[in-house]
Amino acid sequence: MANSKLLPSQTVTNQSYYYVKNGSIYHNLYSHSGKKFEVYEAGKAPGFMEEGKKYYSTDSANFTSESGKFVGTAHQYFQYLPLLSKTSYTAEEIDVYIMKKLQQLEKDYPNNPDYKNASQRSKLIGIGTLLKQMESTYHVNALHVLGISQNESTYGLSDHAQKNNNLFGLYVSDTNPANKQFSSIEANVKELMTAFLTKNYLPPKGAYANGTNLGNKAVGVNVKYASDPYWGSKIAGHMYRIDREMGGHELANPKDIRIANTKSLKFRLDPSTNQDYAYHYKNIGMPLTVIDDQIAEAPWMIVQSDIAPHGVLYTHGDFVDKLQLP
Repeated sequence: MANSKLLPSQTVTNQSYYYVKNGSIYHNLYSHSGKKFEVYEAGKAPGFMEEGKKYYSTDSANFTSESGKFVGTAHQYFQYLPLLSKTSYTAEEIDVYIMKKLQQLEKDYPNNPDYKNASQRSKLIGIGTLLKQMESTYHVNALHVLGISQNESTYGLSDHAQKNNNLFGLYVSDTNPANKQFSSIEANVKELMTAFLTKNYLPPKGAYANGTNLGNKAVGVNVKYASDPYWGSKIAGHMYRIDREMGGHELANPKDIRIANTKSLKFRLDPSTNQDYAYHYKNIGMPLTVIDDQIAEAPWMIVQSDIAPHGVLYTHGDFVDKLQLP
């Protein structure tokens, strides 16, 4: 509650909402302090939504109409895709995308000093090989890392990125805007991997473990990583747009992601309860990646392990539900 601010109902003049445009869902975020809206493209629009109407949600997945009637559930793929995954895009494709994006920013915002000479100044230029190397070493999806960096560093153009080689706002908080310097972008990305993600956020027994997806304030990295409740949703939106601009291969070939429908979902070394479990999930709604659900011991299924070296484990299919995608 220390970072919360309660507002008397009489002072609330507007509220955030979602709307659909050209097949995408947009989140129009209202700032009560600034009394203005900020919009971002969150992902693919669910089929139950119509253009020209407003929708509301507290978790970016379950939606109601303006009258308060529940209209449907739709999880955004990239918001639930575990960071412990691998993108199909190559280093070269990532670099081509980044340069095209920076050139587009220069063209679209010619009078904005933030984007002046973006295609020459950005700290993201040429980062593709590094992201794929880190993906191979630490098993963290390069597309997630790119999405986080775009969100946190304004496409590698923020002061923290330019002056301190800090693409992710590491060690910078709302109450302590410290200027943490890194010797290089490589050192910065490695710090994200070793001191944050693979140490505290992604391992099941990590200090801030709440699921391996970007998530929200209920599950995922967003629970503890950022004060912004929509941090995970915004980065998932970046990934959605990155994928679209690179050909849409990720969304066209989604991994089989499911979510726990019970607390203490257990992951085991074999499809039985004969041995002790390797680890468990503590909350409902935490996502996992299914490798094979058609084994002889069904409804047991083979799933990807969250423990290094990230092989496979087993869990019981009765305790997981399919992700409801748009």
